[in-house]
Amino acid sequence: MAPPPPMKTTRPRPSFSYHNHHHPDRTTVGATRGWGGGGGKVSIRNIALFCLLKALAVCIVGVFYGSFAIHRLLLPNDDGDAYPPSKIGDRLVVPPLPFLSSSSSSSSSTAMIDAAERRPSVAYVVSITGCGNDALSVKRGYGEMQAMNLVVQGAAVLRHSIHLAHNDGAHSTSSAASTSGGGGSRYDYEMHAMVHPSAIRCSKNLHRLGYIVHVRNTPFDRDDIRDEYYRSVVDGASCCGSKEYIKLYAYTLTRHDVAVILDLDSLILRPLDDLFDALLQSSSSSSSTTSSWWSKVPVHRHDDDGGRRDDGNANNDDNATSSSSSVVEALYTRDYNMIGEGNEMYAGVQGGFLMVRPSERSFQEYIELVLEGNYKENHGWGGKYGWAFGGAQIQGICAYYYLMVHPDRGIELDRCKVNAMVDSPRFEKSGRCRDGREKCDDCRDTPLEDVLSAHFTLCGKPWECSARGGLCSGLHSEWFRIRRSFEGSRTDVSDDERNLPDLGAAYRPELYHGYCTGPGGYLPIKF
Repeated sequence: MAPPPPMKTTRPRPSFSYHNHHHPDRTTVGATRGWGGGGGKVSIRNIALFCLLKALAVCIVGVFYGSFAIHRLLLPNDDGDAYPPSKIGDRLVVPPLPFLSSSSSSSSSTAMIDAAERRPSVAYVVSITGCGNDALSVKRGYGEMQAMNLVVQGAAVLRHSIHLAHNDGAHSTSSAASTSGGGGSRYDYEMHAMVHPSAIRCSKNLHRLGYIVHVRNTPFDRDDIRDEYYRSVVDGASCCGSKEYIKLYAYTLTRHDVAVILDLDSLILRPLDDLFDALLQSSSSSSSTTSSWWSKVPVHRHDDDGGRRDDGNANNDDNATSSSSSVVEALYTRDYNMIGEGNEMYAGVQGGFLMVRPSERSFQEYIELVLEGNYKENHGWGGKYGWAFGGAQIQGICAYYYLMVHPDRGIELDRCKVNAMVDSPRFEKSGRCRDGREKCDDCRDTPLEDVLSAHFTLCGKPWECSARGGLCSGLHSEWFRIRRSFEGSRTDVSDDERNLPDLGAAYRPELYHGYCTGPGGYLPIKF
């Protein structure tokens, strides 16, 4: 019987076991006896393999826990706020959500053009501070459905109105003539949305509408406000409390030449190039040339200033500063409806429209003013501005900034033509003008073709299907006409999402263009 063949001897292969029980960094590696072969010699190849596998394991664990941490950071908690809350400066700021980021059609092309050849650009900026489920909204009866209508319906039609203004010129009526000469705007644009972490859930469709979404928390910590009284009221008597300050992030969009802060219940009816031109030319032209630019701008004219400047320092305030260059940095309208008779000159800036030149310096200066908290009980900012609803936030601090701190940097526009709310010009009892002038224009009589932009406050929201006649009905009709144009432009949706109703049997088609079945019977945009 032949002897059995000799057995082959092989070097034992190392085996690894990974134990991840509770801590991702507590990884143990166990090897079989005889690691590296007989005689205790260590194989360089095996060491390299061991290191590679260990590094791979650490990467896998790191990615898993990193994803979990980011998810927890951005996921709203039971209170509706992000966890953990973010802050500015030496503190965290919640980054934009990647899946919510999208740019307008102009953004990719302008980025490739040489800076010397590119067209100037405008950032239109909206803000969303909540989804209607916070305590303040519930108290005011403003629920989640109203919030969703504002975010989706308002954002869609506003964005499309801006698209038409920049591409089709005067699109309000067939007889309207563009102040820029027709053919659309000479400016590129992008749509931006500043979204508070508590509003992420109801803002998910903004990227589909062409908005670049920035998730941003309030740009300061309330506990850092040095004035005790202002610290106690910063979240009171307003639509959104201190969260409204996320509007200030528009100042940080410095790659744009101009930023326009708008509320979602706004509408752009024709190009705003004359306003852009005057704002930009004020720093680069001679006084005579600059004057010609301003002659095209609908400026609010006070009785005592001849027209161009807003007399923000009429009382020669010692705290007011002056710039020798007199560079205009902002155009705004004021909300005289929120102020009592006798205090007209202290009315706040209307928060639904603010056109600015982006500036990190201005942004930081605003934050310092907030932290200083020079807001006096029964008087407002600087003892004068913003003692009214919304005055403790944007409407008040912007008036303080452009009328007292820097009275040479801002100009008030004609509220009948820009940010038009169709308000009554006089106090009911006395008959005096709300803006303090001897003679005042009645915005309700403004021709529709003269309105550059509208703000649906006093006229009611279009999606309530309750137009009130006069210019309000004309503006509502424009909103619905642009809504129908938006529906017709939707090429990336199925037929059941695109909604172009037959006008034959529609309810008041000349006004609602098929999107209202009756009062309160709005047919929403489908997603």
